[in-house]
Amino acid sequence: MNTEHSVKVLFLDGQPSWANLSKMGIPLTQDWHRTEISPPAHYLITVSDSHLHFLIGREKAALSHPEGTSGRYQAELWRYDVGELFLASKDLSYLELNLSPSGAWWSCHFQKARVPARGEPRALKGVKTIQQETASGWRAMASIPLSELPDLNDATANVCFILNSPEQRFLTISAPSPGAPDFHRPEAFLPLKAMEV
Repeated sequence: MNTEHSVKVLFLDGQPSWANLSKMGIPLTQDWHRTEISPPAHYLITVSDSHLHFLIGREKAALSHPEGTSGRYQAELWRYDVGELFLASKDLSYLELNLSPSGAWWSCHFQKARVPARGEPRALKGVKTIQQETASGWRAMASIPLSELPDLNDATANVCFILNSPEQRFLTISAPSPGAPDFHRPEAFLPLKAMEV
């Protein structure tokens, strides 16, 4: 099963490498309906003294947003293959970050489920992305200044993927709810926990 009891975080002195994702990436092997997905998607969250780094990858070609390019803020990435990181505060307001295999990204702060804070999506400041195609797939990383994020000591989180576009499959590390896939459930997010290495 994909479900975990916490979201693992690796603490590093600096920016992670692709080798960190290859060696320590956490696989998601089932979709929302608990059907196996092969090959799995992998993710890794690392934290340095100034940034949170969200790494994703899969050993299969992806269908990315046609207008999304590396480093660019791009709406509606979820219509294509994407990895998603959610971070919630104690009051269940939360941040959503979408990262495309192309390196394009999107973000929004929500005051409650699906209700954007300040009425509209807002791009985080200082986000940097890189991406790389591999012989059989892809990987991407977003680096986000900690100053743009909720306090990680009290935060809960979720990691999700939308894959196999246009016949989309939905993956989540938190327990799926009955019915159609819905990632906007901050009450189901999981505590952050330091990864043992």
